[in-house]
Amino acid sequence: MGIRGIIRDVICIYIAYKLIFHAISNVPPNSNQLILYAIALLIFSVWFMLERIGILPKLM
Repeated sequence: MGIRGIIRDVICIYIAYKLIFHAISNVPPNSNQLILYAIALLIFSVWFMLERIGILPKLM
């Protein structure tokens, strides 16, 4: 998998943790944070999907 996959997994777990925290607590999330989380997940998803179908070369 490589370093890049580990970094992606850590970031996704952190984002999921923050979203779950806001869902179960009474603390409302900042809308700017939610937008940044969504953009980060979108970028990672598109990037790895393009690598799997062969449009982007795999770095490792």
